[in-house]
Amino acid sequence: MLRRGETAELRWRNVQSAAVGRGGLLAIRRAKNDPDGRGAVNPISPLAMARLDAIRPQPPEPDALIFGLSEDAIRARIKKVAERIGLGREGYSGHSLRVGHALDLRARGASELDIKDAGRWRSTAMVNVYTRSMAAQRSAVAAHLAEFEAPPEDGAG
Repeated sequence: MLRRGETAELRWRNVQSAAVGRGGLLAIRRAKNDPDGRGAVNPISPLAMARLDAIRPQPPEPDALIFGLSEDAIRARIKKVAERIGLGREGYSGHSLRVGHALDLRARGASELDIKDAGRWRSTAMVNVYTRSMAAQRSAVAAHLAEFEAPPEDGAG
């Protein structure tokens, strides 16, 4: 769940492979909510690790940028991909991937605290903002309303 700036600053020295097929680890040196530069470590899926390995130069220059894209270029690419797959450009930004990942984690049953930690947010407030529509769909009120039959379409009753 990287921020645009973190993605733009990724360097090969930040990527550590695990055993083949097991993914890896990504060292995040500094984030906007980490003024002291304590950093964080995030897991890399086996698929993402395989994709990184496929583009990794041999030998890799440790300080070379992985993607060589600015934050603005990342934002533009996300909008372009959203348009290409039929979603349109409006409503998508560099932040969309973080929101989407939060929603995916919530859909898989992750707790607010787990999502907060994965996204490196300071509190669960942002998790709640991003997942509020999903929470509403799963609420007791939604379950109660689902028990009511929909009226017949012809208006008869």
